[in-house]
Amino acid sequence: MAETHVAHHEQRREGMLGYSEGCYTLLWRPHPAIPVVVVVHPLQVGDRFEVQVGEQWQAAIMYSGGYRGRYLLLPCGQRVRPALCMRARMLV
Repeated sequence: MAETHVAHHEQRREGMLGYSEGCYTLLWRPHPAIPVVVVVHPLQVGDRFEVQVGEQWQAAIMYSGGYRGRYLLLPCGQRVRPALCMRARMLV
């Protein structure tokens, strides 16, 4: 997937998928030099973000259904089960 242009007011959050209190989350460190601070962003149905599948980043949409009630829909139509610690990123 080609890199996308990020406007100056948007920030890319890159981290990994987590699961807490019945919800998949994007976990990232706002200050990589401070390892104890982790920000949790809950992922909702319809959220668009990217996940790393193998060596490639792919666009994904969080959908309802599947394992633990959620799955990721990739542009090719493939449904993928979210995996904990899967690398992920999104614009916020």
